[in-house]
Amino acid sequence: MCFQCLGLYCFQAGPDWGLHPTGGILDSPPTSGSTIVFSGDVVFLAAGIPGGTPVAGRDMPAAFFLDYLVEHPRHGWLVTGPAVSPENTFLTPSGNPCAECMGPTCDKRAGLRDLFMSCIEASRILGIDDEFRAQLEAAAEKLPPLQIGRHGQLQEWLEDYEEAVPNHRHTSHLVALYPSSQISPAHTPALAAAGARVDRTKNSSRRWKMWNGAART
Repeated sequence: MCFQCLGLYCFQAGPDWGLHPTGGILDSPPTSGSTIVFSGDVVFLAAGIPGGTPVAGRDMPAAFFLDYLVEHPRHGWLVTGPAVSPENTFLTPSGNPCAECMGPTCDKRAGLRDLFMSCIEASRILGIDDEFRAQLEAAAEKLPPLQIGRHGQLQEWLEDYEEAVPNHRHTSHLVALYPSSQISPAHTPALAAAGARVDRTKNSSRRWKMWNGAART
């Protein structure tokens, strides 16, 4: 759902540079779960983060996004928004560039699913916050799926919009492929193939990201 649903557009006025509410998830404390995945350090998990907030369950970012998500009126998915795929724009049906939409891929599945699932796992390991864990599990089930677009690419937005700049240097929509591990050739081969579709881009600043993605596909 773009702002076109409301008859509103922002024609490159600047929000595409900053309206990214889930950007802070990448900087979240150890709720990412990576420490536990690689070390198995349950003591570290139980110790909490500076300020004494438990890492499991009552995780502040997860609680915030539970309140922030809204139900998409057509799909029934829980989506963020208005939000952008950082610095990138798509074309509206009338051909105008637009930045804002509801539930861009970098928000909906990549950042939020990792955040929710890591909190759920931490809650299970420590045996706390059953009620909050149930809320996260219900919300995670309603996050939009990763989708494959008309060009065989991993969709960057909730709808299969045409990119205003097909060779844009940013690859925020590929977060589920790298650094996350939601996409893999073994478990999601079609999505892995879509994530590897970088042939439409020739921007040299994308090369290091392409190499990282290629290592996963």
